[in-house]
Amino acid sequence: METPTTSTGIDPVNGGTASATLPRWRGALAGLVAALAALAVAQLVAGLLRGTTSPVVSVGEYVVDHVPVAVKEFAIRQFGTNDKPMLIAG
Repeated sequence: METPTTSTGIDPVNGGTASATLPRWRGALAGLVAALAALAVAQLVAGLLRGTTSPVVSVGEYVVDHVPVAVKEFAIRQFGTNDKPMLIAG
């Protein structure tokens, strides 16, 4: 008699381990695709609404405005006035 498994493929009798494991790269790829899709939707919404900025630019500006003074001065020395574009690119 075969041990029943839940609909998620988890074997409750075998200590809750998965009965069929997937490679980790598939999970990483799924997470990357989901993150890119979320950014694409956010960019689209920001483009459709007047008076809003890109979420990437907003986060970049927040980070630049709230880093310690020494880090901000280092970035200005290294990149000049292009510190925010470099943050977004990186």
